[in-house]
Amino acid sequence: GTYNVTGTLETNTCGSGLGAPNPWTFTTQMSEDGAVLYWEISGGTELYSTMSSATQVSITSVSTTNVDGADAGIQGPCDLQSTTALDLNLSAGSPPATFTGTITYTFEAAVGVSSATNCTDQLSASGGTYDTLPCTASYSLAGMHQ
Repeated sequence: GTYNVTGTLETNTCGSGLGAPNPWTFTTQMSEDGAVLYWEISGGTELYSTMSSATQVSITSVSTTNVDGADAGIQGPCDLQSTTALDLNLSAGSPPATFTGTITYTFEAAVGVSSATNCTDQLSASGGTYDTLPCTASYSLAGMHQ
């Protein structure tokens, strides 16, 4: 089903360049297929994982992207790894009427992707987004079924 969600920023070690809103309001789609819960923020990437119980799920997604633009057709040296960790407690019922939880985003220079990974140009001191790397932004979440 569709859920209206409000996120309250709990921590942000990445700095203001991340543009982390507080509060953060959005819509998400959630569905279950057996013991698997699917989660997708409108316009975002789908996350899914096996539920640990009928009312709890933890989902972690990791992606690595070269965030330096191509200069003369060659990507820059920053492979940035972003990790999304979602922990939800669902109310009883099908579909659940409400949920609470946390979502944490972690950003860091990827290790082992390239021996030349260098993300200093992504730091705010160099005009980038992040005050420091690695860094995290974490929200407490409350959702209600539409």
